[in-house]
Amino acid sequence: MELKTKPPETIFVLIRVKAGKVASVADALETIKNVDEVAMVTGRYDIVAVVRGTQLNRMLATVVAKIQNVEGIGSTETLVGMPKYADMMNLFGVTKIQ
Repeated sequence: MELKTKPPETIFVLIRVKAGKVASVADALETIKNVDEVAMVTGRYDIVAVVRGTQLNRMLATVVAKIQNVEGIGSTETLVGMPKYADMMNLFGVTKIQ
């Protein structure tokens, strides 16, 4: 079976920041390659960083080697986005599930 064009990958990094460090952490995250969005949020986490690319292993390496080492980050939780169902079926050339 031949694979179709692979859709881009998305990783969401939920970040808890040490007190008083939200602005400096957000600024540092915005300088990291493949970090497409940085949003300050309310709730259990302080910041959500969105990493996009086509090579999941490299993207995860960015999370571990760069994002998690930003000064002022207390902890992170990493979520790997799943493609939409239709995109996933198209990727593998599936037209109908029996």
